[in-house]
Amino acid sequence: MKNVLTIFVALLVSSAVFAMRTTDPSAENSIAFIKTGSIVKVIYSSDKESNTRVTITDLKGKEVFSESVRSKNGFSRRYNLSQLGSGNYVVRVSDGKNTKTEVVSLQHERKVVHKVTELDADAGKYALYIPAFEATEVTINIYDEQLGRIHSEKQNIATDFARVYYVKNTTGKIKFEIFSN
Repeated sequence: MKNVLTIFVALLVSSAVFAMRTTDPSAENSIAFIKTGSIVKVIYSSDKESNTRVTITDLKGKEVFSESVRSKNGFSRRYNLSQLGSGNYVVRVSDGKNTKTEVVSLQHERKVVHKVTELDADAGKYALYIPAFEATEVTINIYDEQLGRIHSEKQNIATDFARVYYVKNTTGKIKFEIFSN
């Protein structure tokens, strides 16, 4: 009985929202942003044909990308920001009547070249080598076979880095993950 009541209330609410959407002339369009990693998906819906401008700028206002999109009922577009540097960017969508902006923060983790050598698997002995191409701070994470993190540390690397790690009380494969901060 509780499930039937829940379904009835959901249907009532959704039909009320739909009815408001079709009778409200001020609700001609909607704009939504979905961010996943360095990808921003812009979803624009409209009841009319529109010429919409999508602009991406840094916080100083310098334009890094811009395009005009003509559509009859809206559009959905993905914008890959991975080639931009770490920082904050403004994604602006404007159709002439309405404008919506979203601030997107990008923090790129750069993988670091490294080599892990299994010295003695039974003893849990591994050698890690990181060549220093430039002075940087790196994060070193060690994971067990179930991808549970068993060790994490930060190291400042100015010259080549080498260390032997003794990983105890684990079975199976060990995974090292190293990235610059």
